[in-house]
Amino acid sequence: MDCFVDTAIRETARFLVDAWERSSEPSGTYEIPEGESHVDPTSSPPPSQRYSVVENIVFVSFPSGLHVATREEIRTMFDQVVAFWRTKCGGRRVYYVVDYTNHTSNLTENDFYAQQVKRVLDECAITIVRFGGDPLTRTGSRLRGMKLHVPTNLYATRAEAISVVRAIRDGRVSVRQG
Repeated sequence: MDCFVDTAIRETARFLVDAWERSSEPSGTYEIPEGESHVDPTSSPPPSQRYSVVENIVFVSFPSGLHVATREEIRTMFDQVVAFWRTKCGGRRVYYVVDYTNHTSNLTENDFYAQQVKRVLDECAITIVRFGGDPLTRTGSRLRGMKLHVPTNLYATRAEAISVVRAIRDGRVSVRQG
C-alpha cells in the first residue's frame, strides 16, 4: 500500500508542478515572480510565530510572497519553527495553527517537506491545523498528509482552524496520528 501511495503522490505532484509551470512560464523554467522571495537562510525573516499559553497554540504565518524551493530553504524554515518552540514553549507539546496565506513550496520537494512536518509532529506538536492558501499549496498539504498517514486538518478560515483545535483539546474530536 505504501508503495502505491508513494507512487500516486509522486505522480500527482509531478503532474501539478508540470501543469503549473506550463501555465505560468512558457519556457518551462521557473523564475520567482515580482513580490515573491525564496528563504535566504542567512537573512530572510522567519515565519511569524506567536505562542498563546492560554490556548496552548503556536500560530504560524509567513511573510508575503514566501516560496520555499530547495531542501535547504525548507529545512531552514522548519528549523526556525522548532527553535521557536524550544525557546517559547519550554518543551510542552502544542497545537499548531498554520496560515498558508502567502506560502508556497516546490512540490518536487514534497517528500522532504513531509519529513520536516513529521519532525515537528514527533518533537513539538500535538497536531497541526492549517487554513487558507492557494489550491496548489492546499494540494501539497493533502499529499503530505497522505504520505505521513495523518489527517490534513486543512480549513478555509482561521476561525474554523481554531475551533477544531479547541474541539480536539476539549475531547469533542479525536486526533489520529500515524
